[in-house]
Amino acid sequence: MTERRLSRHFAAAGAATLLAVAHQPASAATEDFVFAPSVVVDFTFGDAWNVGLGFDLRATALVGLQPGVCNGPAQGIGVYARSLWLLRGGAPRFAAGLHGGFHEHPGAVSWDFEAGWLWQGRTTQSPGGHGLQVGLLTSLGVFDLAARVSVLAGGDGWYPQSHLALGGRYVSPFGLGPGSGCRDIRFL
Repeated sequence: MTERRLSRHFAAAGAATLLAVAHQPASAATEDFVFAPSVVVDFTFGDAWNVGLGFDLRATALVGLQPGVCNGPAQGIGVYARSLWLLRGGAPRFAAGLHGGFHEHPGAVSWDFEAGWLWQGRTTQSPGGHGLQVGLLTSLGVFDLAARVSVLAGGDGWYPQSHLALGGRYVSPFGLGPGSGCRDIRFL
């Protein structure tokens, strides 16, 4: 893929992230929904190792909120979309699906389970293709750590991959504190 196409890929993903940040609700007391954008570094192990850089965006509907309780638990379900550029072999990887999880209070580690579809472009090390992916994302403050497993159908058949990802997130996937306008937004 040319450098120009790579620039467009990152510009589009960056614009989507900025748009999500700009549309953060002003108060959790009136909103039960959160957008949680992040920047991601993804390490892939399997048939061929790779490193990817990109963006992850989660939209979560919070459920079971207790009005007026700032430090209470939050849980939610929603959708996610991830866009990466694979540095070794130069190809895009996209993932989308459903996620859901919880945190005990706004400063606690959040646990977010995900399942979805994955598409990877052909690289010099891998035939690429479509597949399924499941994973677990943990967030603490602005930091994310994710472990995922995927199975792709491409080339000569099915091949498994495992992924370890590190990221920086503007707000945790369950980032709006329940109740009285609290937010779980932390900056370095």
